Amino acid sequence: MQSTYGLKLKDLFRAEDLAFGTYRFSVGELIPEMTKVAWQSKRSDIQKLSPGMTSARFRYQLPRKKYEAEWGKQYEQPGVGARFLAFLFRLMPRFGPFKVLAFKPVLLKARRCSCKASSKPCRIIGCC
Repeated sequence: MQSTYGLKLKDLFRAEDLAFGTYRFSVGELIPEMTKVAWQSKRSDIQKLSPGMTSARFRYQLPRKKYEAEWGKQYEQPGVGARFLAFLFRLMPRFGPFKVLAFKPVLLKARRCSCKASSKPCRIIGCC
């Protein structure tokens, strides 16, 4: 960071641990929520592309106790504004300029290529 931009990471964040913890927490909350919504709205499409797929296998879940054991308890939860924005995105229609926000299931061939490229993470979360 310093060699590229001339800034130290400490200059950008008040508390590095809090910043990284909050980022991890946000991603840890976002991905399970996205997979839950995708399963609810496109279950039949997902099952056509991956016969035998179940909600438990498709949805990524990271229990809070497991998260906190792995990365600690130093994070900030999303505020009222972030929760309201998430609510609006759920209500937003999926046409016109918002069409890019619509969920599209990943083809089985693309999923296999992705799993080959990242085999260790895929074994850990069981996506392949």
